[in-house]
Amino acid sequence: MSALDAADPSSGDDPAWIGHFDEAYLADELAHCHRDLGQAEAAARCAQESLDGHPESRARRRAIGYVLLASAQVQQREVEQACNTGLKAVELLGSLRSNRGAEYLDDFQQRLEPYRDEPVVREFGARMELQAAA
Repeated sequence: MSALDAADPSSGDDPAWIGHFDEAYLADELAHCHRDLGQAEAAARCAQESLDGHPESRARRRAIGYVLLASAQVQQREVEQACNTGLKAVELLGSLRSNRGAEYLDDFQQRLEPYRDEPVVREFGARMELQAAA
């Protein structure tokens, strides 16, 4: 049994901040690690687990999850799928003020740079510009 499985949030013994570290949060952190190590399949799997675990009310977390998934898709050379996933993040971040989210999108756009001549990447860049102007 893992420590996460053994945790009992109803016991009242844990500090309030511990609830922040749920399975979705940990999957998010693992997705970052796998992405940075160039382990695209594992990064995509963990990013999807994170997205599956974060409720709609965690818009910023979900947006970051979409960027992580999109980055993993770029690493797998699934550029069209990555742009579609990235647009989901753009839509969520459009309703928020998140410097961190903007940094993630900037990083994602850098990852798309080798594919800048692809029509889907140009379209993604145009959508980003429209979003920034709004």
